[in-house]
Amino acid sequence: MNPLIYGLIASIFTSIMVVGNVEKFSVRYPVEAKSLFKLKRHLDNVEYGQLKIGSFSFKNNTVDGFEVVLASMNGSELKPTDYSDGSGGIPYSVSLTPLTSVLDASVQQNLSPNLSIPGYPVQVIYLIDLPNQSSYGQYDIVVNIGDETQTTMDLAGNYEDTLELIYRDI
Repeated sequence: MNPLIYGLIASIFTSIMVVGNVEKFSVRYPVEAKSLFKLKRHLDNVEYGQLKIGSFSFKNNTVDGFEVVLASMNGSELKPTDYSDGSGGIPYSVSLTPLTSVLDASVQQNLSPNLSIPGYPVQVIYLIDLPNQSSYGQYDIVVNIGDETQTTMDLAGNYEDTLELIYRDI
C-alpha cells in the first residue's frame, strides 16, 4: 500500500475519532434528610398502678443515625416538695410501650430503663452500628407505681419528679 494513501486513511480515521460526538448523562437520586421527633403529654398527676403519662414518635433516615435517652431528676422517686410532715419518697419505674415501629437492624431498644441514678441519662433507643435503612416509631411512656406504695400515697404532701426525654440526631 502506498504510504501516502496509508497516511491519508490514518488521518481520516483520527479526524473521525477527534470530531465524534460525546454525550454525558447525569444520574441523580436526591433524598432529603429527615430527623423528626414529637412528644405528647397525657397527664402530670399520677396514682398507683400503670399510667400512661405521654407518648413520642420519631423518624430518622440519616446515615449517622440517632438516639433517644431518658433521665429522671430524682432517680425514679417521687420526692416530697416539703419535708415538714416527715414524709418519704414514692419509688416508681418507667417503661416504654412500642405502638408501631420499623427499626433498622442496628437499632437497639431498652424498654424498661433503670433510671435510679438522679439526672443520669439512659439510652432507650440507640444505634450499635451505622444504619442501612430509615427507622421510625411511636411509643407510650408509662409510669409504674406498685400497689405496695398505695399507703404512702395516702399521706399528705406534694410529690414530684421530672423526666427528661431527649432525641439526638448524631
